[in-house]
Amino acid sequence: MDKHDGVDDQNLFVGRVSANVLEESQVGVIATSGDPSSNQDNHLAGGDVFYRNSNVRDNQVLIGRMWYQRSFTPELD
Repeated sequence: MDKHDGVDDQNLFVGRVSANVLEESQVGVIATSGDPSSNQDNHLAGGDVFYRNSNVRDNQVLIGRMWYQRSFTPELD
C-alpha cells in the first residue's frame, strides 16, 4: 500500500539563492512551496548569514552563523 494514497498530484518548488558579501561572508534565501505528502498547501521561507573575518588580531578568525525560517500552512497556527 502506498502511504500517499488519496494525495492529488501537485507541483512542488524549491529555490535557493546565495551571494558573497563583504570580503569573506555570504547571505542567502530559500523558498519552498507544496507538500508532497498531503493535499494541504504549505510554503516555507528562510534566510541565512555566514560571517567570516580573518583580519582579527594575532591571526585569529571570527566566524558567526545565523538563520531563520518560517513555514506557512493555511488554516494551521
